[in-house]
Amino acid sequence: MRRWSAPKKSNTGLLVGGGAAALLALGAGGWFLFGRGPSDPQGAAQTALAMGLRNIQCSWLDVGSVTAKGSTVDVALRGVAGKPDKAKGDIGEVLGNAGLKSGDVDFDDVKKIDPTDCSVIDAFRQVRDYDGSRLTVTKRQYEMSNQNGALAADPEIELDLNNLPDDVALFGLEETGAITPLIMSKAELGQFVTTTPRPGVTAFKLTTDHKGWSGILLLKGKGPFNPDLLKKEPGEVSESWVNRFLTTAKAQGWKSEMIWYRTADEKPG
Repeated sequence: MRRWSAPKKSNTGLLVGGGAAALLALGAGGWFLFGRGPSDPQGAAQTALAMGLRNIQCSWLDVGSVTAKGSTVDVALRGVAGKPDKAKGDIGEVLGNAGLKSGDVDFDDVKKIDPTDCSVIDAFRQVRDYDGSRLTVTKRQYEMSNQNGALAADPEIELDLNNLPDDVALFGLEETGAITPLIMSKAELGQFVTTTPRPGVTAFKLTTDHKGWSGILLLKGKGPFNPDLLKKEPGEVSESWVNRFLTTAKAQGWKSEMIWYRTADEKPG
């Protein structure tokens, strides 16, 4: 069984093995007399989604794009969801509460996860930093190639440390539900081969040797980050695991960010 492996201190980069509650009734943009919708449908949709997505259970969703055609709004999402069909319905309700009509809700960039992982995703979402954008991936999908006799891709992860007083930790998330500690502090990050694409931004390669989805979780806050607190094997998580995480996160002021990317072998040769 493929696994995430601990980062290695080498010039090849970091190595990775394979691996709704009630929604807020928002009047974003405001209503006009005689039941007319918002004057700025696209802005109203963006405002409504920014709040409404926080309440969609068993999901970690980001807005990829919003396109308004009159009061009808097409939305493209990215991230993960355990119940995609229900999440789409919830998004339609969010838009409806803002005086808008849901058009195409595109989930092509949303990975369906096992519902047994809902408690984990929901726990991370409870401490999600909705204003944060420190963790990014340079592309959504990476083409694999032959590397030393095996297919692999080299996604580049960027971490913006500008004016960040907190310590940080990074964890690998597998499609199986397993979680593997990768880097447990800023000091540890400094031990690995990195680049600086922009001032204050640290970039590193996370070589990935499996096809499909991979996730990276960033925790920001007071250290230390105990790697055993989040480390888990595939399968359902106990309530005690969730409680331990949330109790520690609250005590140490942790906030979370998460990114997902895909690796694929689609180009001949």
